Amino acid sequence: MVKNKRRNFWMILDLSVCIAFGLLNGILVLTSYIVIYLTLMVFCGFVLIWILGGRPYLPQLPRTKKCAYTILRCILYSGALVFSLLPYSMNYDAVWYYPVQRAMVLSCYTSEARQILDNEIPRHIPSDAENFQFRYSPKIGQGNSVLEISFFADSETIAEYRDFAEEHCTKRLSLTLPEGMTEENFDLDGDPSHLSSDEFTLSKWRELLREDYGQDPDGMELYLFGSLLYVLSEENGYFLLYN
Repeated sequence: MVKNKRRNFWMILDLSVCIAFGLLNGILVLTSYIVIYLTLMVFCGFVLIWILGGRPYLPQLPRTKKCAYTILRCILYSGALVFSLLPYSMNYDAVWYYPVQRAMVLSCYTSEARQILDNEIPRHIPSDAENFQFRYSPKIGQGNSVLEISFFADSETIAEYRDFAEEHCTKRLSLTLPEGMTEENFDLDGDPSHLSSDEFTLSKWRELLREDYGQDPDGMELYLFGSLLYVLSEENGYFLLYN
């Protein structure tokens, strides 16, 4: 009787964890995380079937198999906890955690897009980077995802990013106001139809850098790629990636 109660306890616990993981993370298949979490949902389904089969809970199992199932249970529980927390740690500002965040972002794209972004998104953040910030909002349904990476680094590091950008970008734009121009010439509150595409981009990013990022846009350069952009300043060592 005691063995049956113990067996029922572990079966109920395993079923509860499996179902809770599916319910808590199932919504993520509607976001950019669909590839990784749909795979996990399928795996969760197989585990659920395995649990319902009841074989791991047979009282006559030898001790070695019981130990193996215990170890497996610990691995599955730990994995469920980690993957449940990952999407909610994407805005954690720590350089050491950046490789995990980068891998999660890249997993949200098709293989072709991932290959392109793998070259454009920095593989490493300098260990001495200051004011590092990482922001990622996955797309939901037909919406758009947003990726922002910013930090301050030494001039040599910024120069490396500039050299890469100049080689691979599709357009380069100085964010310093042209001589003889004032902010009023690029006022977006009025009718912006008189502005060219470059002038509109200049005005938009000067305003964003001042109001959203707290940075002086003068002296900065904007580099447009196919799906993202860099904003660089060798004067103060500022780097911003926006997708």
